[in-house]
Amino acid sequence: MRITLMKCLVCGSEKIIIRPTKMSDFLVARIFGDEEAAKEHPVNLCHCEECSFSFYDRRLTDDESGRLYEEYRRDEYQKIRERYDCWYTKKVNDALNHEKVALSEQKRIIMKIIRENVPVDIKVALDYGGNCGETFTEQIGTDEKYVYDISGVDINAEGIKRITDYKELLHRQFDFIMCNMTLEHISWPKEFMKLLYDIGMDKTYYYLEVPCENPFERDKFSLMKNLKLFFNPLYGKVRLVKHYFNLKKQPYMPMSEHINFFTPKALRMLVSCCGFDVIDVQENYEKSVLGKNNDVVSGVSEK
Repeated sequence: MRITLMKCLVCGSEKIIIRPTKMSDFLVARIFGDEEAAKEHPVNLCHCEECSFSFYDRRLTDDESGRLYEEYRRDEYQKIRERYDCWYTKKVNDALNHEKVALSEQKRIIMKIIRENVPVDIKVALDYGGNCGETFTEQIGTDEKYVYDISGVDINAEGIKRITDYKELLHRQFDFIMCNMTLEHISWPKEFMKLLYDIGMDKTYYYLEVPCENPFERDKFSLMKNLKLFFNPLYGKVRLVKHYFNLKKQPYMPMSEHINFFTPKALRMLVSCCGFDVIDVQENYEKSVLGKNNDVVSGVSEK
C-alpha cells in the first residue's frame, strides 16, 4: 500500500513547495528487492512555507520500515548499500558502527543544553530508541538509567537497564526522556511524539536531537561544497567522483533513509503542536568521523 500526502505533517499547512523526484535505488532494493530497483518509483520532495519542515510525500508503512532497518548497518545492509551507493564501502560502514567522534560530540551538546535549561537533578532517565544506551553521561540518570529499544543489541555499559515493552514505560516515572536521531526516519512524527508525551509525568524534561537539513539548499551536492571529503582516508576518491556523476543523472535528492528534514523552526513547531512546553531549541555542530560537521537541531521541552 502506497501512502502519500500533500499537507504539512507538522503544521497542516497546504502552502507546500513541491519538487518531483523518486525513491532511491538503494531504498527500493532494500524494501522490495533488487528486481524492483530498475523501475521508477516517483515521489515528491515537499517544503512547507509556513513552518519550514521538509518531507517526502511518500510515507513508509511499518512493514517497509521494518525491512529497511532490519539488521541495520550489518553485512547484508552494507552490501546492498554499496551496490547502489558506490561510496558506501565496508570501511565506511565499519567507521559508522564504531563512531566515537560523533558520540563524544553528541554527549557534549546534550550536556551543554542540559546545563543551560534543566534546573533539576536527573535521577531517573530514559533513552527512547537508544540502542545500547551509549549517549548516557554520569549526570543523566544518577539513580537509574533505562533504554527503550527493541533491536536486541547487547547493552554492555554497567547500570543501564533495557525495556522492550512500551506498556512498561507507562508505569514508570522518568525525570528526563531523550530521543536522538530518530524523528528524521519516522513516517508519522506527531503520532511518535504522542508516544513520548504519554510516558512522561508532570514536569518531565525531554531532549530531542535531529539533523538540521535543508534539502532545498543550493548546490547541496556540489563537488566544491563537499571537497573536504576527498581528503578523508575513509573514502575512495574514484568512488566519490563516480557517486557525484551518478547524482547528476538522477532526479534531485532521491528519497532514502531520511524522510523528514528539520530546521529549528520546524522542530519547535512540532514539539509545541504536540502539547509540550518548549524551553529551548538550538542549532549546533558536531564533528563526525566521515569528515563533515553534522549540523544538528536540539530541543528541550517539558510536559
